Amino acid sequence: NKPAASTDKMMQQQRLNVGLSRTTHCMARPSCSILTGPRHAALPGPRSIPTGTRHVAVSRQVARKVASEEVGTAAAVPGLIMERVKAAAAVPGSVPTAELLSALVALEKLRIKPGEDWATLMHADRRRWRLVYTAGSKEVTAASSGKKGGSGGYFPLTAVQKFEDNVFENGVFLGGLAYITFRGPYLLAGRKLMFDVSTMQLGVGPWKTDISLKKSQELSTLDARVQKKLPFFLYAYLDHDVIVGRGRSGGLALWSATDPEFEARSGVLQVYK
Repeated sequence: NKPAASTDKMMQQQRLNVGLSRTTHCMARPSCSILTGPRHAALPGPRSIPTGTRHVAVSRQVARKVASEEVGTAAAVPGLIMERVKAAAAVPGSVPTAELLSALVALEKLRIKPGEDWATLMHADRRRWRLVYTAGSKEVTAASSGKKGGSGGYFPLTAVQKFEDNVFENGVFLGGLAYITFRGPYLLAGRKLMFDVSTMQLGVGPWKTDISLKKSQELSTLDARVQKKLPFFLYAYLDHDVIVGRGRSGGLALWSATDPEFEARSGVLQVYK
């Protein structure tokens, strides 16, 4: 009986591994039925898949949530998608751009409900956000439909933004040599982040100057028709580590939370005090 039981166990394990392999390859494509198809799409039972240094659970419950119109919480994001996104954010260039774009498109399709803590997470603990990757609207459209096209690219410069006291500041930094930042009011309404630039600051070495571009106004006081004309991002995902958002032009972007060492090395710490 023991040899028979052992053989049955080995066969079950083989079937499970085959199912997990198919699931992994499918989820790498935006057209994957797990993400877009019927709710009865077959998935193996709960199983931990080693991906990098952590293990990610894939289950039928996740599949049902993903197939629904809107995912209730960020916890329901399939682990394989999140692993790819966070790996790219932690080490820019570590994930091929085509794979990263597919993951971002799949993440956006989940239609995660904005968390009540999103507004707080944006600025809690002195959090600053580095722009890691961007893809244009045509590239996003092609990836969404499963067609061949560009795959976007990792942002080559150090661009970091922060949110404090209803004011955002977004800048490009050249170490401690020079920088340029743009500052103004912002408003997060659900998943939509509206903003307006009112001031520009230029810095070269110890020298810096502010240039006023327009009068700053609290965005919540503006007429709805005026708000519609403002630049914005529609956030698809936000947590302690990453932000994923689509801009008004239709492109997708990925930001990563910075750490003090990166801020000091890039010159950000000298400006965002």
